[in-house]
Amino acid sequence: MYWQLTPHGMALFVAAVVSTAVAVYAWSRRGRAGALPLVVVSLGAALWSLGYGVGTGLDSLPARIFWAKVQYPGIAVIPLALLVLVLQYTGNEHWLGRRNLLLLSIVPVLDVLFAWTYELGHGLVWADVEVVLYRGLYPILDITYGPFFWLYTVYGYLLLLVAALLLLRAFLLSSPLQRGQTGAMLLGAVFPWIANAMYLSGLNPLPYLDLTPLAYNLSALFLGWGLLRYRLLDLVPVARDKVVEGMRDGVIVLDEQDRVMDMNPAAQGLFGRPLSEVMGQSITSLLAMRPALIQQYRDVQQSQSQVELGPEPESHYYELQISPLYSQGGRLTGRLLVLHDISQLKQAKESLHRAKEEAEAANLAKSAFLANMSHELRTPLAAIIGYGELLLEEAAEQGDTHIIPDLEKIRTAGRHLLGIVNNVLDLSKIEAGRMNLHLQTFDLQEMLQDVVTTSRPLVEKRGNRLQIDWADDLGTLYADQAKVRQILLNLLSNAAKFTTDGLVTLAAVRESLLREGQAYRTEWIRFAISDTGIGMSAGQQEHIFEAFIQANPESISRYGGTGLGLTISQRFCQMMGGEITVKSAPDQGSTFTVYLPATSEERAVVGESSASV
Repeated sequence: MYWQLTPHGMALFVAAVVSTAVAVYAWSRRGRAGALPLVVVSLGAALWSLGYGVGTGLDSLPARIFWAKVQYPGIAVIPLALLVLVLQYTGNEHWLGRRNLLLLSIVPVLDVLFAWTYELGHGLVWADVEVVLYRGLYPILDITYGPFFWLYTVYGYLLLLVAALLLLRAFLLSSPLQRGQTGAMLLGAVFPWIANAMYLSGLNPLPYLDLTPLAYNLSALFLGWGLLRYRLLDLVPVARDKVVEGMRDGVIVLDEQDRVMDMNPAAQGLFGRPLSEVMGQSITSLLAMRPALIQQYRDVQQSQSQVELGPEPESHYYELQISPLYSQGGRLTGRLLVLHDISQLKQAKESLHRAKEEAEAANLAKSAFLANMSHELRTPLAAIIGYGELLLEEAAEQGDTHIIPDLEKIRTAGRHLLGIVNNVLDLSKIEAGRMNLHLQTFDLQEMLQDVVTTSRPLVEKRGNRLQIDWADDLGTLYADQAKVRQILLNLLSNAAKFTTDGLVTLAAVRESLLREGQAYRTEWIRFAISDTGIGMSAGQQEHIFEAFIQANPESISRYGGTGLGLTISQRFCQMMGGEITVKSAPDQGSTFTVYLPATSEERAVVGESSASV
């Protein structure tokens, strides 16, 4: 037995190396669709070429038969692996169930089994095998094939036919940018088919030499070239068919000269022109905008703007997103345009804006109406209260004691209603921007004594005690005295209303604070009104400064009130550069703390620094 390197063998060895390299590269990308079948196709072609290449240089029949057996696992697996690759590539992987794969694997497994048991004499794959010298130069294997060989040949041709038809369909449906990769695959599937048909039909230019393994290696090379050049396993036709084609957004692909290379159905419907009509035309023929707008985003990874497309009044607004497309080498090859219809969103925003303006106008009208109505109500109420008090005095002088309780009720009800009207008037003035401050410097202790004198009867009415706590050197405060007095009386009234047989405390202190938004400490007056009443939960505290909102709705029927006192107090406080905070817990009472800048200088600093209140 001897072995010699033949030209045909050399070509087969080179092909085996190339196919192995393709398999290694595909394995490195095995997470992508079609990568693993490509590995199997490439290794199968490499094994077939290696076994055939070694066998061509041997003159021993047993050695030639052995190396022919080595080839058969590669021969048997390639058509099935190629079909699996095409199914994954074209998005028909649902055909690849376990049951179907097992059924398709029966013929290849039997082919390998019958080839490796040739010595048993069944002649299913090889009926007769002998070594002859080709043109007297080197030995070749002359084979008479058995029935199962022809069965497997039909089986392999059918698989290749299905794969070729699927690829042909994908090629016809592919966009111009994808036809290169699909065409590479189609050539890879057709080459082996042609080579094997030439060998079996006797039309082979080199008699006795099977060119099929070389064709399969060429097929692996084409698939690898598609993988490298067109990123075959990164973007497959199914991605376009299932994603881009089904998108509601218009998608346009441009080349580096801004010519249209592809459009999905949504974009074709948007412009009313089929892809075949606009292919190769400039984008400016489609988009009614300056061509410089596209060039403006040449090197920008992501950008967006709004454009109006279509004839008026049926035109729509679109969000135009432009992204550059780069080759693997980093060269700009084109741009991707995505048009998302935002007409409904834009209309909704415009409607919302109009509704907001109308609501603001209605609110101002409401405030003006309340202000006018409050003035109209106060005049007769003042008369009712005045005449009621005169009648009360006359009844007391004349000894008509039986009507005094009723007259007291009239006076009390009138004063209560007047307080409500005053609150509504104050709130409407604040909301209308017509509430003015009368700022002045006044003595704090004197003002506090007046507040205590006014509020003590109200506090003690429910069995509570009023406790005061402030130093003798409080000094003065620069603010609107009437509004500060109203704030404290509102808070003391609330504390007395929600406390029974408890303690209400009024404390005041002058202190130096660093408030949010200020660069340095300033002088502040802090008032604290505490009670031991029913208290509030954290959720209730979130809404207590909102107009017409009470912390506990159930308390309205029990305690009364309109829910305006705290709102007005907070607004007054904010107008003077301060704020009111609250700390409370259910059944543990509440503490309202009022912060006000002490002097005109501090108040100016607060206004300039935009302190958070």
